[in-house]
Amino acid sequence: MSNHAMVLERILSCFLVVFMSCCAFACQPVPEKSAVLQLDDSEAPGVISDFASYPTSVKLDEKSLGCGSVSFDAIMEIPSIDACSIFQVRQALFTNEDLQNMIDILKPDAVLYKSWDKTKQELLELRISFEEIAGDSELDRMYLEWLTSAFETAPVDIEKTVFDWNSLRKDDSVFVYADDGGSVIASFQLSADTFAYFRDISLDQMPVSWVMQDDPLIISEPVIDRDTAYNKAIDVLAALGANDMVAVSNAESKVVEYRQNRTTEVGYSFIFLPQYQKLRHVYDDSVAIKEESLPSVAAPWSPEYIQIVVDSEGISQLIWDSPTARDTELESEVKFFPIDRILERAQQQLLNMFAVAPDYVDADTGEILQSIVVTKIELVRGCIQQRDHLDVGQSVPLWEFTYTYRWQDRTETEQNAIYINAVDGSYVEPRVTMYQIMEQYGDND
Repeated sequence: MSNHAMVLERILSCFLVVFMSCCAFACQPVPEKSAVLQLDDSEAPGVISDFASYPTSVKLDEKSLGCGSVSFDAIMEIPSIDACSIFQVRQALFTNEDLQNMIDILKPDAVLYKSWDKTKQELLELRISFEEIAGDSELDRMYLEWLTSAFETAPVDIEKTVFDWNSLRKDDSVFVYADDGGSVIASFQLSADTFAYFRDISLDQMPVSWVMQDDPLIISEPVIDRDTAYNKAIDVLAALGANDMVAVSNAESKVVEYRQNRTTEVGYSFIFLPQYQKLRHVYDDSVAIKEESLPSVAAPWSPEYIQIVVDSEGISQLIWDSPTARDTELESEVKFFPIDRILERAQQQLLNMFAVAPDYVDADTGEILQSIVVTKIELVRGCIQQRDHLDVGQSVPLWEFTYTYRWQDRTETEQNAIYINAVDGSYVEPRVTMYQIMEQYGDND
């Protein structure tokens, strides 16, 4: 699959990795209880000044429910903020003028053409050149099979058509090539909620951590150093006017760039998120949702992010998805739900989520199969739906509980997070929409 197809699929699904259970088996009988404890309005709410008394680390002994156990061995990042409000947010859709301006920043004076398929001659040349270097790996075999099947339906010749901006409507999503008069120098995906730039459409990319041991990809250190790459990304952010975005350190990665299953270079990938009142918004890297314990509210649309890949030649790839803008202030100074109750609810929520194991047949052993350890607690922001309004969002403070998941005694762990509303203590999911959640579970009702 080509790089831009992979990215388009990621945009449509938000690189969403949803681990969901749909089986009635439980590891042992689980008491019936609400997924989220009932609110107790009698407790006095907290204020920003209370943060000074919050612990810098949290350790909670292991508790178990069903076949899951949850413990806390977490650092707690205390935010240095002097204000925290709730405000309405709206989708700030790209206009055609916005899209043209961003193209001019990345490829000034480029002539845009509607995208076209490779011709039979181009595919034949690709196959001949690749056969000279192909090995016995599964990746090489699959690539040769793709070249063969693509050749059968490829056009003999193509006629380039200049892209007409007047043809781009609000609900359209198009792919265009920038041509310098003889060859493609860049490619763009254009829509009202997505702008994507690819310097070389024939170049595939993946995080170095994804490369398997038997892949025919030679991984070396990037030619460009990390700080230089980061500064180049910051420069293009400023040029695009995205000055309220901050980098997510745990989403930064080295990226291998390759063509025809052979490495061309290794660069760096950076993820940038909106930041309001010194609190970053959440990132939709992966999501774990359980049918037995669904969130009370979700996102009105996919979270906003900008991804920039930089190599020794400069910006290799840029994606800006789901732009948003602040609107009406709904609450100028929030009151925070007591932190001890927040910790209690997070622990109970995780217990409810992992009390059962999907498709596990030994239901009555009483064995702990799923071990959860919360490793980090941080105050962030998330965009969630306003009550009774599916298409209106509000930016609210959330406690992000990052945890590791381990199945039985395996050494491998997976990392994920859950979010507890810092104002009312409810379990929310700001990374996916309620429509996406119900789409997964609609057939199980």
